[in-house]
Amino acid sequence: MEKDKEEKVVKKEVKKEVKSKNNKKMICFIVAGLIVIIAIYFIFFSKKVTMCSKTLDQSASGYKIKNEYKIKSLRGTAKTVELTDTVTSKNNTILAYFEKQYKDTYTEQNKRYGGYTIKSEKKNDSIVVTVKIDFSKVKLSELAKDNPNIANDINNNKLSLDGAKKIFTNLGASCEK
Repeated sequence: MEKDKEEKVVKKEVKKEVKSKNNKKMICFIVAGLIVIIAIYFIFFSKKVTMCSKTLDQSASGYKIKNEYKIKSLRGTAKTVELTDTVTSKNNTILAYFEKQYKDTYTEQNKRYGGYTIKSEKKNDSIVVTVKIDFSKVKLSELAKDNPNIANDINNNKLSLDGAKKIFTNLGASCEK
């Protein structure tokens, strides 16, 4: 009788151990699967952000301009760019002049190429013009006519990250590598 009880206790402990090992294997399998899914996401679906910028300090003339270009790309293809043009001056006439110039320029480019969303706002002693360009909506063939150096960077109606960087470096900006 004692022996039967001991056997039952041993069998229960063995079952617990086997169950525990199976649970540990299952947890390891789930964790490994999650790591693979996350790695695939970052390799194939996460967007890279490349910053370009330039600054024009004309303090002697009463203003300073900072242009920033945030290029978002996926696997070497430029998807969008967010342009932020900030003009700082204590002179409201200067601010109004540059706001109009930037808005007119981007409105004209939107008519020609498409894909632009333009906003502007006044903040204290500055104006900020923000433009988002969606390259999936841009007529890249028209853009290439005006920027022949990017013609080789357009493939299947998609602009490469290098091509987008060329556009902004041609405007005098410095871009991250």
